[in-house]
Amino acid sequence: MSKKWVIAGLTVLLFSTGAAWLTAAPSIGTVAATPAYVVVDTATPVLFTAQIADSSVIPTGVNLLNVDAAGKTIAIIGVMRDDGSSGDLKAGDKVFSLRATVNRPAVGQAFYRVSAAFKGVLQRVQSSSIELAVWSHYVDTESPVAFALPPEWSIENNDGVLGLSSPTLRQLRDDPESPPANILVAIRANETLVPLDSFIRDNHGDWFGDYKVRTTPMVDGKPAIRFADWESTIPHNPIDAVFVSSGDVVVVVTFYPEDTAPGARMVFDRFISTLSIEP
Repeated sequence: MSKKWVIAGLTVLLFSTGAAWLTAAPSIGTVAATPAYVVVDTATPVLFTAQIADSSVIPTGVNLLNVDAAGKTIAIIGVMRDDGSSGDLKAGDKVFSLRATVNRPAVGQAFYRVSAAFKGVLQRVQSSSIELAVWSHYVDTESPVAFALPPEWSIENNDGVLGLSSPTLRQLRDDPESPPANILVAIRANETLVPLDSFIRDNHGDWFGDYKVRTTPMVDGKPAIRFADWESTIPHNPIDAVFVSSGDVVVVVTFYPEDTAPGARMVFDRFISTLSIEP
């Protein structure tokens, strides 16, 4: 073989090898769990999703893993799909999904990862960690309310008013400008069964009249009125308030966050969704 052809062959080999080195390794994009929390000892359907745009992914090779805090695999939960089944919302949109029932025995955090197999890649690729908050469940023996709250939050009962505080607020207790708690839950008598609008006006005047948002949701199957002022440049205090009519009482829940970041509103929304009131 001539020297010229040997050199040409080596050049092609080195070029093709270099091109392989330059090819980006496959990866897993955004991963998420919806909802991002569950309540301890409560079976909850959770939708896990993972964006995988690489066409070399093996469609049946995407697994959801339960891992520990260090990322070590505890168990394989199931196969995630992009074919419109198993909770997948749309086939072929490169979002692999699995709807799984989660029931955690202890409060804190639960961790998950997505593991995917790709054509031509010997080792499976793993995603970043998915953290699922496991909220505690609280039942007040002296009032008709029960609810869930983040595990790191504390509860105090001050003359029948429950105060729920985050760790951040507890560090600000010496600040006279800080509220007594992030969430206050009070039970108010409504023995004459006046309509909820009238109850609010009789007890709070026009305080909530200037709030940006007024809605009438159902809370635990009971009529409620909610006032929110998140969009104001200078929000009212409380920034969010929910009044729930339940027989001859009204449950009043008010929110005083440390800031108006989206995460704060999400915590309050979740709290209201777990609120239950005994008749």
